[in-house]
Amino acid sequence: MKTHADSNPGSGYQPKSNVSIYLFTGAHLPLWIIKLSLRNRLAEAMEKLIFQGIAKREAYAILRKGLDLLEEEPFWKALKGGAAIFMSKNHFSVKILPYWVEPEVYVDSEFVTGPISGSFR
Repeated sequence: MKTHADSNPGSGYQPKSNVSIYLFTGAHLPLWIIKLSLRNRLAEAMEKLIFQGIAKREAYAILRKGLDLLEEEPFWKALKGGAAIFMSKNHFSVKILPYWVEPEVYVDSEFVTGPISGSFR
């Protein structure tokens, strides 16, 4: 697989490694569908990290806590409308949202908070 770093050799390119995942968790959805959605978003994040030039082992380390969420029953019971999950090499946080968000995965040099910026007011 050709990566972004392969396309720009010698450019001093720094891979983007901050992952922001938005998850729709509407109360009417069965839990297995919500968990499948997270699993699919994590797989998409893995592909995006590898495309950025991050080694598969390092990408897995970034996403590991997101994978661990699949087994965290208190997390799933607390969901109302949506969730925002932020992961990087040295950071992991989850924001449970009282409203729905479009499922999306971002890999960038900073966390993407646009879809939830209004909830910080």
